[in-house]
Amino acid sequence: MSEDNHKSRQDHRFEQRRVWKTLATNRVEDIPLSGRVSQSDAVAVMQQEEMEGIYRKTPLEKIPWNMETPAPALVELIEGGKLKPCKVIDLGCGAGNCTVYLAGQGFAATGVNISPAAIEHAKENARKKSVQCDFVVLDVLGPLGRYDETFGFCVRL
Repeated sequence: MSEDNHKSRQDHRFEQRRVWKTLATNRVEDIPLSGRVSQSDAVAVMQQEEMEGIYRKTPLEKIPWNMETPAPALVELIEGGKLKPCKVIDLGCGAGNCTVYLAGQGFAATGVNISPAAIEHAKENARKKSVQCDFVVLDVLGPLGRYDETFGFCVRL
């Protein structure tokens, strides 16, 4: 491959990454009210509205992915001593059940969800169980803002 051809491919890959990074950093608030809306922006808005509707209108016990107890594999890791308390982020935390469990086990736990209603449920869950957690409304497919930091473990169950 010639040097010019190689450079052209590198430039194309860089441009591709730049375009994807731009798409990934668009926030719901940045979506134009007129003109063209990208497919990814439209999907992000629909996902947020759909999840918000589910958490506002559906009792938690009827939401199929809402598990009141943590996944057995996670419990096994902690009880077996393979996962020690550390700073942990729970992506798509829903009603916060896993985040609350982790906080109760001594982890510095942060739960993230796209739905404000889910985060309201999660905060109430933590309050009822008297554990300290951090919960934030955030689209995990977008920029993580103040969570641009290192976590020792990531949960996505």
